[in-house]
Amino acid sequence: QYDQLFPKIREQIGMMHRLLDTLTTVMQIQKTTTIKKESLGVTLIISSVLDSIRLLHPEIIFTSSGEKDLQIITHQWMFERILTNLLDNAGKFSPAWWTVTLVATTYSLMITDAWAGISPDQLTQIREPFWQGDAARGTTGFWLGLSLVRQFVTLLDRDIVVKSILGVWTEVKISW
Repeated sequence: QYDQLFPKIREQIGMMHRLLDTLTTVMQIQKTTTIKKESLGVTLIISSVLDSIRLLHPEIIFTSSGEKDLQIITHQWMFERILTNLLDNAGKFSPAWWTVTLVATTYSLMITDAWAGISPDQLTQIREPFWQGDAARGTTGFWLGLSLVRQFVTLLDRDIVVKSILGVWTEVKISW
């Protein structure tokens, strides 16, 4: 009997975690007028975010590679939110036991998943708040993640490119 409840409880806790994270993010954006960027060692931040995401999506294989002791010029809180949103989306839209790959270098952060993909006509719409792609229909969420990521990337004076083939893969690359 309890075995049947635990997956539902985990799902609800994950949903509450994402709601609180989203609300915090929206409130921070409303208050943000200037961004203080600094040189940060992000290897531990990436590891910490990956650990949290693995708890939310234990059925997905998350891998990371890139430079050790990576330093970039960024804003720590925004970097964590960008990473969390992108990895959470990749986890939500990948089937069990698929791999989501993160590659972090001095020049870019790239996250690739191998599943749903986004159609070419929908790629321009992903930046809109509350927009939901075909692959997302019937799934739970707040539909703010990618629009928040785009706002953060813009505030950090960085570039984001999303490439996708419907039904095959999606790649998000942020250049520093």
